[in-house]
Amino acid sequence: MKAFATRVLRHLLVAGAFAFLSTSFAAHARAESPAATDLATANAAIDRKDDDAAKPILARLATGPTATAEERDVAARASFLLATLDERLRDYPSAMTHYRAVLTIDPGNWFASTARARLEALAPYDADFASLERLDAIRKDPARANDPAAIDALARELQEFPSGNARREGYLFVAQAYLGRLQRPRDAVAPALSVAHDRTAPLIQRQSAFDVAHAALMAIGALDEAARVIGDDPDAPPWLRKTIRRDLRRRTLHVGSTRLLFLGGGIGLAALVIAARRQRLRITGRALVNPHALAIVGVLVGLGYLIAQQWEDGDGKPFLGFGVVLLGVHVLVASLRGALADRGRVLRVSSALVVAACVLAGAYLVLERGQAHGASYLEGFGL
Repeated sequence: MKAFATRVLRHLLVAGAFAFLSTSFAAHARAESPAATDLATANAAIDRKDDDAAKPILARLATGPTATAEERDVAARASFLLATLDERLRDYPSAMTHYRAVLTIDPGNWFASTARARLEALAPYDADFASLERLDAIRKDPARANDPAAIDALARELQEFPSGNARREGYLFVAQAYLGRLQRPRDAVAPALSVAHDRTAPLIQRQSAFDVAHAALMAIGALDEAARVIGDDPDAPPWLRKTIRRDLRRRTLHVGSTRLLFLGGGIGLAALVIAARRQRLRITGRALVNPHALAIVGVLVGLGYLIAQQWEDGDGKPFLGFGVVLLGVHVLVASLRGALADRGRVLRVSSALVVAACVLAGAYLVLERGQAHGASYLEGFGL
């Protein structure tokens, strides 16, 4: 009996709680203000892209009473929505007015922090909203932002813009379009550098412009120009100047290594001719098939390949290329041995230096090839 009474009491409590909640929600629904209903109607119109229907409702709500917390919330939300509509229509002065109204009506509103952020973003253009409107007419239109004719026209118009944030952003936008979407990197250089060299521009804007200019110059292979207009500029980002110095160093090493290998090949051919004239090709042949020399080449290449593969799959491939270089050097050594082994010490030492230089040149080119395929071999050697 006691258990039965307990169950009945529990059910009554649950039923009472549900009844209380239902009554509360019903009362809240009945108490919902007409302003909140109008705000929901305006939101629905915005979702339908019907700005003409939403704006009059929002304008009325934004200037409505603000005596209670609910009224302030509705007015602040309406002001915020008006501001976002203004921005979409590129009416930036009105947008700033409505964003300020949000902070005035209800600084603790859910949208207050966003309104404050938008005010800070629009403030740099306050004296030149006309230029921002002209820029955004293309920048925020997907069709025109990808239209070469529209981008070219904007690039010409930017020359007439007053000096300021809108003009700098316009040049940067044009440069990025030329570099990326339009695949015209040469045309990206001038507008990017105009922002990069503008000392009145914010630091982050200048760094971005230097980066775009560098990417454009690298895309057309203009390393010397990059060194002149970016690498020699003390205002350029240090990491970018370091990258340009590295690329210049690598180009010098590439050219030098290539020339050394061609020189080694020429010396090898000349040595074969000399050995033939001196009837010493038999010595060249014996040196060429020397099992000890071939074993050293095989061990160096094989062990290097295996160790590198164990370290990370794919890292052993450069050793296979290096094996080809060592075989070429082996042929050079055999040719020199046949031609000059019995000559003076100076010639023999000079030959040894040429051989060592060819080994280093070949090794660099092999590492460079690996670098081109995504590996970081050159950085590992400080190059």
